Amino acid sequence: MALDPFTTVVRLALINYKTGAVKLGIMPTGLTLFDDTWLDRGRRTLQHWLGNGCSREFLFTLRPALEQAVAMYRAEYPMLFEWAYSGLERVKTTYACSNVAETIALAMRTLRDPAQPQAVQPTWNSADINAVMILLQLLHADPAKKHLMECIDVLLNGNKPIVSTEPEDQKI
Repeated sequence: MALDPFTTVVRLALINYKTGAVKLGIMPTGLTLFDDTWLDRGRRTLQHWLGNGCSREFLFTLRPALEQAVAMYRAEYPMLFEWAYSGLERVKTTYACSNVAETIALAMRTLRDPAQPQAVQPTWNSADINAVMILLQLLHADPAKKHLMECIDVLLNGNKPIVSTEPEDQKI
């Protein structure tokens, strides 16, 4: 399961604006944030039973996504990576009594001190990135505006290739 680098970093940044403890889930759709409630524990367990990767063993996929994100976006959007780092700090306290804390610490080091830059082709255009960054800045300025997290999630989930429904002979 490969994670989209930009989406992963943005979701890590969103942890700062969630209330209570947060747990991570790696699903086919990407990184998912779960509240540490009985309801979300049940949702995570169900996803794990369904084979959707919601177990701690899948957290190793964070590192490659973060390495790619650092290579593609950190120079232009350093604040995003600071927010993602502080989000991981919050998650690390949630997992403090388990071996997952080590995986989270490695992800945090990757955000701050990547091994070596990679040549990676970005999957996001700059307009979409800027839209997400503006929403994140608004959320950072006023964390009470929780609805902005939903707006960001809509943008993250909507970054899919556009497939035309027009027949080939009608395209211009």
